[in-house]
Amino acid sequence: MLEAVPADEWEPGLVIGLLRLANELGQREWLDAHAEPLPLTLRPADVLRMRASDTDVLRPVVRDGGLLSSFEKIQETWRGSVGSGRMPPG
Repeated sequence: MLEAVPADEWEPGLVIGLLRLANELGQREWLDAHAEPLPLTLRPADVLRMRASDTDVLRPVVRDGGLLSSFEKIQETWRGSVGSGRMPPG
């Protein structure tokens, strides 16, 4: 599906939604192959549109330091710092 659209035209919601869908459908092999390259096509601000549950799935296969740093920010935003007592948004 993504091959039909040039990477610089991918909408952030499409990339994030596709990763979520792959997880929901249990497409582990596909997700393992695309969990790092697809988010790397996003601007850093768009990566931050992900949910903490998205990063739970992606973190084990992502090695890029920039993405992992963004995942930490997402975790803190949604779940708060460890021991902070903050409640997640909602």
